[in-house]
Amino acid sequence: MKPSGQQVRQPLKAWSDGEESFEPAWSPDGKVNAFYSRRRGGIRLVPALGGAVGQLTDFGSWPAWSPDGTEIAFQSAGLGDVRQTGFDAIPPSTIWIVPVHGGATRQVTQPGNPLGGHGSPSWSPDGTRIAFSSTSTGLGGLWSISAQGGELQRLDKGGSGSFTFNPVFSPR
Repeated sequence: MKPSGQQVRQPLKAWSDGEESFEPAWSPDGKVNAFYSRRRGGIRLVPALGGAVGQLTDFGSWPAWSPDGTEIAFQSAGLGDVRQTGFDAIPPSTIWIVPVHGGATRQVTQPGNPLGGHGSPSWSPDGTRIAFSSTSTGLGGLWSISAQGGELQRLDKGGSGSFTFNPVFSPR
């Protein structure tokens, strides 16, 4: 029995369907959740208040909403390791962008530039750049690239044994 005036919420089907859903990311307006489906593959969308789960991509993981909510950046590799010490992405993972309301995906980074797998994208507050980590055997780095591709910039000092993960921009 529920107390008067209160709703009892059921878990969203996306999280209780046994399909191994990971990496939830709320849209800027809080109305939609993007997530990675390990069993089905790719990025999925589900309304915040429940409803049908839609497929946005058939590959990739680690969705990150653009500040205006029109696009999602993601890494091309699926989730490989759920341990705390696991890498975000291994080569040849790259960063891609997909429009939320339909349209073609576009590749933003290229394999080998920088070295390693490109993962865990994060949008700048103004939506012009995407930060990401690169990981390879014995090497790691934190990078930024124009959302249009190009203009690659290193954000950390790097070096052997240096690993930086999960970049996040501070608010404006």
